[in-house]
Amino acid sequence: SEQSTKCFILFCIFYSNEVWFLIFPLFRPYDLGFDLSGNFLLKFGEKGSRPGQFCYPWDVAICPQTSQILISDTRNRRIQLFSPFGQYLWHCGQPLDSPRGLAFLTPEKFVVSDFNKHRLFVIDRYDNHSMHHQHHIKSHHPESS
Repeated sequence: SEQSTKCFILFCIFYSNEVWFLIFPLFRPYDLGFDLSGNFLLKFGEKGSRPGQFCYPWDVAICPQTSQILISDTRNRRIQLFSPFGQYLWHCGQPLDSPRGLAFLTPEKFVVSDFNKHRLFVIDRYDNHSMHHQHHIKSHHPESS
């Protein structure tokens, strides 16, 4: 029988305001939070496509001012925002195709990478037109120079 080896990211770890967050992009459709002593604090999310549910969550960012949690929900083609306690607050999808990396610019403004389309989006939570501010990223390979 033919065997294949695949490498998967098992989890990512993020730290904010004395809480460690673990995100499981492939195997667990939820996030976990622990304090500095390793004590379990919270779990939120489940598999699905409704608000607060995930299909391949990929990255997480914590707002330094508000401690809100932003998660790229890759297979649902959206990003989701949560309170510091994991309560669903908001999501944004279109025109995202495969959101991956993300970061807070301000508590209301985020930058999101769209992996499949090679784009960066700056999204303002309160501006419906902010999705039009996209920046195409060109790959640069030293061999092609």
